[in-house]
Amino acid sequence: MNKLIFFLFFVIICHIIFYQPKNETYSDVVISRVDKIIDHNYNVKKLNRQEISFLGKYLSYVNCDYLINQNVDKEDSVIKIIQKCLHNKYQDSYYDTLAEEIKNIFYNNDQIKEDFQSAFKNYNNLLQDSINPQIIFFNGFFNYYSPFFSTGFILPEDNSYIGIALEMFLGRNHEFYKVSWLPQYLRDEFQKEYLVSRSMKCFLINQYGQELLMGERLIDEMLYWGKVHFVLNKILNNYHDTLAFGFTKKELDWCYKNEKRIWRFFIEEEESGNSILFSSGTEYFYKYINPAGHSKGMPSDSPGMIGRWLGYRIFSSYIKNKKFKIDAKYTSDLILNSKTYKPQ
Repeated sequence: MNKLIFFLFFVIICHIIFYQPKNETYSDVVISRVDKIIDHNYNVKKLNRQEISFLGKYLSYVNCDYLINQNVDKEDSVIKIIQKCLHNKYQDSYYDTLAEEIKNIFYNNDQIKEDFQSAFKNYNNLLQDSINPQIIFFNGFFNYYSPFFSTGFILPEDNSYIGIALEMFLGRNHEFYKVSWLPQYLRDEFQKEYLVSRSMKCFLINQYGQELLMGERLIDEMLYWGKVHFVLNKILNNYHDTLAFGFTKKELDWCYKNEKRIWRFFIEEEESGNSILFSSGTEYFYKYINPAGHSKGMPSDSPGMIGRWLGYRIFSSYIKNKKFKIDAKYTSDLILNSKTYKPQ
């Protein structure tokens, strides 16, 4: 009996010493303020590998990469090249005003760091991963013509960092956003509270987008977004529907009140021979997946991107009481044939 007790005690001690859950061994999130670095005469030699890699992409983001191929002073650092380009592109008053606004709104990032810390702990535990990307804040100067602008993020192929354009999170009613072509439904996500969730969404897609997408039809795209939002809901604290989809409370109430009618709309289109769900036509992606004022064929009270919300509802119904795996073949046909989605 004594030997058995000693053996059990030995096993417990070994377990404590050698086994550590991922969330206890996870490194601190590092937030780098490249926006501040660029505003000062910073020694490029002090930058780490991620920051140097980021600066190359940042040059493209702000359309300054052309300077690299010109006969610039050999003593100029990348920082000085960027400074020259930005001051040539933007009036000093605009340059300084935007930098000051960012400084005032993001003067304290403790909560953001804490939220990222929690998100990546949960991310690693859920997906059995061990990532620890650096968070890099930058000022993108509202570069509307950049291909990156639609997201406001810069990510490398190896996901070693997440570059985040801070001017995209100044508050939905900020004066900088009051331009004629920028609709309210886009400005609604330009809130500081969306920074971590949108960052994690872009990171997840960059890391596992190919594994999550199972086809080219509208239903495949809907369920792709359903999986994305399912994962985000698991890894982000307080990831409520408004934060997830950028809907107002009024729009969300409409969705839940009319969920059965929304699903019936797509089913009736199939029954009438006008296939939408199983079509790969890009026009349906614009109507039901991409940001818009409302969803085509539905009342004006409906939000845009209704396909993403519906995909999340369908996938959540399917995966309930199942163990989620990132590499599992959750095909659209498998999910629909399971008949687990039964909107009330």
